[in-house]
Amino acid sequence: MSIARPTSEEQVLAAYARDIQAHGRIDLQPPEVVFLRRLRGRWGDVDMLDLGVGAGRTSHVFASITRSYLGVDISPLLIERARSVVEEEPGVVEFAVADARELEALDRTFDVILFSNAGIDTLSTEDRVRVLEQARAVLRPGGRFAFSCKSLHGLPLRSPLESLRGRPAHSRAFRALLALPEAWRVRRFNRSVDPGELLAAGQAMLDDGTHRGDIVMHWVRADRQVAQLETLGFEVLEVIDWSQRSVDPAAPGRDMALFYLCAPAG
Repeated sequence: MSIARPTSEEQVLAAYARDIQAHGRIDLQPPEVVFLRRLRGRWGDVDMLDLGVGAGRTSHVFASITRSYLGVDISPLLIERARSVVEEEPGVVEFAVADARELEALDRTFDVILFSNAGIDTLSTEDRVRVLEQARAVLRPGGRFAFSCKSLHGLPLRSPLESLRGRPAHSRAFRALLALPEAWRVRRFNRSVDPGELLAAGQAMLDDGTHRGDIVMHWVRADRQVAQLETLGFEVLEVIDWSQRSVDPAAPGRDMALFYLCAPAG
């Protein structure tokens, strides 16, 4: 079965260390581009905390436009990689090893907090709540908290072979050969879960093959995530899919992950 126990912190760090070469992209994901636009004209006055910053994918953009920028990650190796690609400037652009579950230890508050790339989903259900509580604690009045997470509405997973339809025959055959291992993984995963049962439950820890299956991920129903955020003191301003559309949490579509843009309630 793909329903599994949460991955230990040691296992997560080991998977990050092994796959560090895969952390080389510097482009924003589509919902992050929407987030960038939503705060147009305000970025120069923003003190930003970038959680799970990894090797600095988002740092290339946000460190250059904010008043101050702090990128943190639990992996020392990834923080060193981020420092090697984005230059630090004390008090302006900084990176640090830190635990998203203990943000008050930073002894700072922020105008904007981002937790991208479903990084929050490597944590157990209980630890996710802790991260959300900590983000609320260090977010200034009028601030913004944004994060992406896995969506149960995206199950069963689409096969990568589906994206090859309509391509020229010679290209399709070659790409299909490259995609076969991933297609097999998706097929095996889909056979192991019942989407209807998981949607009814509202959330689950699933071995979906992330980092070669070494990191179990948390998946959640969108309306369940919104309700949790409201309980923890956030107002959900927008739920954004990977086509950059605002979606209804009750019927968000089939994207495998969604992006939540929040503000402190009240």
